[in-house]
Amino acid sequence: MTVNFGGYRFSEPIRLVGWKPLPSSGVYALLIATGFPLTRSGYQVIYLGESKNLAGLRVDEHHPGYPCWLVLAGSRDNLYVSAYLTYNWTKAKRQALAKKLAATYRPFCNYETR
Repeated sequence: MTVNFGGYRFSEPIRLVGWKPLPSSGVYALLIATGFPLTRSGYQVIYLGESKNLAGLRVDEHHPGYPCWLVLAGSRDNLYVSAYLTYNWTKAKRQALAKKLAATYRPFCNYETR
């Protein structure tokens, strides 16, 4: 099941601990499962970011947003990730999409959108 964020079809959310992304650029969303539907998918967006190479992205304790993610999720096992692949997009275009989506969804761990 894919999820739609702002008209963009993101991959099916999977647990962050098992994520094996393709070596592609993309915009990614960190999510937590909710007991109530904050989104139609039943996940709450807590962080949006972009990367030139999702396969090389460090979404662990080395990422600046990681402490915030853990506070909201309770543990790493409750974190999910979904990605929108952006083959050959420029960094500026990826950043613009991530910023646009962050302005819409206002994820708590994107400090610049609060």
